[in-house]
Amino acid sequence: MTTSSTALVMVGPAGVGSFNDRLWRVNPNGCQLVEGGSNGPYFLLRSEAQEFPVHLDGTTTDEVVAGFLLSLALIVKDEHCLGLLRATHNLVGPWGEDRVAQFWELAPEVERSLVNRLKPLCRVGIVILDENSLFTSEVFSELQSRGFDVVKFETSEDAQRSN
Repeated sequence: MTTSSTALVMVGPAGVGSFNDRLWRVNPNGCQLVEGGSNGPYFLLRSEAQEFPVHLDGTTTDEVVAGFLLSLALIVKDEHCLGLLRATHNLVGPWGEDRVAQFWELAPEVERSLVNRLKPLCRVGIVILDENSLFTSEVFSELQSRGFDVVKFETSEDAQRSN
């Protein structure tokens, strides 16, 4: 099976300008959910000129959310979150050249810390590219229940189908 991107993830600040307006200013270092192939699903992140995967352990809502949280922390680059990921050995390598550990795992208290730190910092926009994406309505609901500002955008094909 060929790998393909099934969802695009855009991340921007929670507010923009001196009045903290709810406008979109998307971080160029977004990510995409890639599925298919023999390596299993993963979030593909871009940081400056490099791309790297955050492999998911499975396909459940909790596993997709955990992979998303790890990816979001890497996109936002908040030093508190990165320090927490280093301290829990989810990021390894020389300082400044961090890479995601091959067998990463977010303990519940680490997940809570990441959520509490990240949710006031950013807005997340998701474009679903494949109706069978692992980024399901349950994943959206879970992120929203944790307090994230998540917006689902439709592709032009989806908009045409709904008309």
